[in-house]
Amino acid sequence: MSFQNNVSIVMTVKNEEENISMILDSFLKQTYKFHEIVINDNGSDDRTINVIKEYQKIDARIKLVESKSQSIGRGRNTAIKHSSGDILAIMDAGIYPQKDWLEKVVSPLLKNSDLDIVWGNIVFDTKSRIIPCTSLSMGLVFLTKYSEANRKGKNVPSTAFRRKVWENMNGFPEIDVPIEDLLLISKVSKKGLKVMKVHDAIAYYFKYPRTYKEVFNKWMVSSFSAFIIKKSERGFFGQLYRFSFSFLFCTSLIFIDIRLVVVAILFLIGFFMNKYKKNSELGKKIIQHPNLLITSINLFFILNLARFIGIVKALKFKLSGKTIHFEL
Repeated sequence: MSFQNNVSIVMTVKNEEENISMILDSFLKQTYKFHEIVINDNGSDDRTINVIKEYQKIDARIKLVESKSQSIGRGRNTAIKHSSGDILAIMDAGIYPQKDWLEKVVSPLLKNSDLDIVWGNIVFDTKSRIIPCTSLSMGLVFLTKYSEANRKGKNVPSTAFRRKVWENMNGFPEIDVPIEDLLLISKVSKKGLKVMKVHDAIAYYFKYPRTYKEVFNKWMVSSFSAFIIKKSERGFFGQLYRFSFSFLFCTSLIFIDIRLVVVAILFLIGFFMNKYKKNSELGKKIIQHPNLLITSINLFFILNLARFIGIVKALKFKLSGKTIHFEL
């Protein structure tokens, strides 16, 4: 049973001991009076569950569901099944909403009954608003994300939609690779739902990989997933052309001829100049601080090597005859 116009904040977490208190505090400070917070813990083996239970003593609106080894999409669906609100607000544990985020992302749905989904605005924080930024986090945003001035991006976290929309779409895609968000965005587009973007419904993304190894693993899985499902917000084959093949060309020929070394360097400069045009504010920081520039150059090669290996793994997966089943 759902309650009309009541709002349920839903999220799925795993091993978020470091962040969960901060995120729950941000929910409890929201200017909009929500109905409940439903959290699906997906098998944490740290103190995440204990922290949530302590907060339940403070506010009875916090509900905890404990599941194990679920995909992100299945975890979101589990949380929603245990919620009762007519409007569902989606958030992740690595994203910190401003205190008026919920009010701004929900208000359009309350004012316009024909509206199905409201996309909030995720800002990839490089200004240490939530936690101190590192050279790695700033380099990653520069190379892979959009600038703070770009408000066209769509992200499933920081989104609000009606329960009937979730039901009509048969929930989030329950797929075993982390690409359910792009699949959902694609499904929304295909169904022709009525959506709008609220630019000032801001939530800050702050949970970046902390080491080069974590970066490599994350982007390898992302590349594998995109190739298997052939879905990407920016276009998988465009990425394949711009990054992987150019990277292989430069690195495989760099030791043969000095002219090819020059070509490789010019390509790298051109790539960074293109990123600078899209995010000049962060680009200036990268150029002015040698450690940031070196980190960004290292990341360029690590990201593209990860993408290439992810593609190779995906090809081996396909050639083995294995398949990943999902409904779109």
